[in-house]
Amino acid sequence: MAKSYLGIVAAHALDRGLIAGLDQPVAASIDDAAFASAHNRQVTWRQLLDQTSEWEGDLFDIPHTVDRDRQLAPTESRDRFDRGTPLQAPGTYWDYNDVRVNALCLALTRLFGQSLADTMAAIHPAFDASTGFRWHGYGTRSTIALDGREVEVAVGGGHWGGGVVASVTHHLTLGRLVLGSGADGARRCISAVALDAVLQPCALQPVYGGLWWFNRGGALHPGASSEAVFAMGVGTTLIWVDPVLDLVAVARWIKPEAINPWIAAIRQQITDQGGE
Repeated sequence: MAKSYLGIVAAHALDRGLIAGLDQPVAASIDDAAFASAHNRQVTWRQLLDQTSEWEGDLFDIPHTVDRDRQLAPTESRDRFDRGTPLQAPGTYWDYNDVRVNALCLALTRLFGQSLADTMAAIHPAFDASTGFRWHGYGTRSTIALDGREVEVAVGGGHWGGGVVASVTHHLTLGRLVLGSGADGARRCISAVALDAVLQPCALQPVYGGLWWFNRGGALHPGASSEAVFAMGVGTTLIWVDPVLDLVAVARWIKPEAINPWIAAIRQQITDQGGE
């Protein structure tokens, strides 16, 4: 679920004033060859967060085409799988593409001038390395020079290694930040304004936005509320954040067909305890 962690990092960038807004081109804030072409100079932060960037190129020795039309939203028809749709203009096509997520990782690493793991630790001490939280890249393949230092760019696309190494406790903390509109109890980590700017449904794919999944109208999981949001990763690993129930729940290595029964069982338990 490294992608959803990355959405929180983007909100932190807004709070720090490192970017003027999510609709600003990435190339306006960082200098990197990955965003130097005429096509990629158009790509905005929001497009990368919404998987609509249509960024093109090779990154860390992996071409963007290898992940083209390879992953679909749960609400999509399988007809699009592996179709290899021709490249579109940035912002006009939704494509769940891990290479492009890694382009966002690169951009945010340059923007903050430090590793993504260090940025997460700055957001909340629960993500400090001493807690066991790790965020890896591809070793030397994704290592860049930053102010004379070599820094490994951690990745959000885990098809080829790397990614977040985190416990259930870390995932719960991330979920509490979303539930609390950027606060974990009395600790304010992200402003509500910045978090709200990131967590907006994409017009081209309303169940997705800011690298999180939305449940409007019960589109993903009818047992959760329409206001629920999810972080979902391979495994399946899942963070369910439900403001209606004042709930954060984490499942790890759950079969996809077991997710809805799991949600129903939790809701039933809340009901039995008089909480709903």
